[in-house]
Amino acid sequence: MLPAGADYTVQGVRYLSTRDAGAVPATCSFEDVLLAGLAEDGGLFVPETLPKLDAAALGGLAGLPYAELAARIMALFAGEAFAPAELRGLSEAAYGTFRHSAVAPGGPPGPRGVGLGEI
Repeated sequence: MLPAGADYTVQGVRYLSTRDAGAVPATCSFEDVLLAGLAEDGGLFVPETLPKLDAAALGGLAGLPYAELAARIMALFAGEAFAPAELRGLSEAAYGTFRHSAVAPGGPPGPRGVGLGEI
């Protein structure tokens, strides 16, 4: 579990295919997944495990600008493929020109209390 103030880079993140039904699924690095897009078997790549953040670390994400939040979350899944400053730069380039301050605002909650993002 990543405590508050910890470096958000997680080492050794591995990905597997949603269609690999083997007893021991093959895993790939973030770099391999990024270049491949889809798995050879046509499946989607998903992380082998999900990173865990303690309550203080989650609270530390509240109120961050969208691009900074996106960079920190991506760092959890990209491992050491990008330096933190590089991820922040890429994130700012991707999200810096959005006109809405929320970048991807959610719609009003529907009948089940869930709002959907607007694209």
